[in-house]
Amino acid sequence: MKKAFISAAFLDAFNDFIAFFPFPVHLNHSFCRMLQTTGQIFEMIRALAEKNQKKALNLYYDLLSLKEPPMRILFLIARQFHQLLLVKSLAAKGYDRATIASRAKIAPFVAGRCMAQAKSFTTERLKTAVQDCVQAEEDVKTGKIADTLSVELLILKYSK
Repeated sequence: MKKAFISAAFLDAFNDFIAFFPFPVHLNHSFCRMLQTTGQIFEMIRALAEKNQKKALNLYYDLLSLKEPPMRILFLIARQFHQLLLVKSLAAKGYDRATIASRAKIAPFVAGRCMAQAKSFTTERLKTAVQDCVQAEEDVKTGKIADTLSVELLILKYSK
């Protein structure tokens, strides 16, 4: 059995996350793993925003050690960058957190965290990040680069 470290902040976010669901949530291994992976991706993007390359790479390697496929990690990174771009554009139009949450189809607490995280990136940087994720996926699927390396290169680029 693997041991997991769970912080108080994670538990608070987890409670908010569960409260957002309109249906009963059954805690099982796959649901908890999904939460852990999503949380680590969010932390990885935070590390990129803070230019903390070592932390971002460590989070990536942690996900790989948990047997997360690199292409799934790439998808989640792309989704997070896209979500930050959407939230940033809605915030620039003057929408409040509740409206942003509604339009982005995310929980209000997630919208608040995304709004804070998006401030660390320019709109152009987020657009480029999304495009780079798409290009990385294409390069992997066409055999130009290995999947693990493509994610590493993205992390290195966005943590400079």
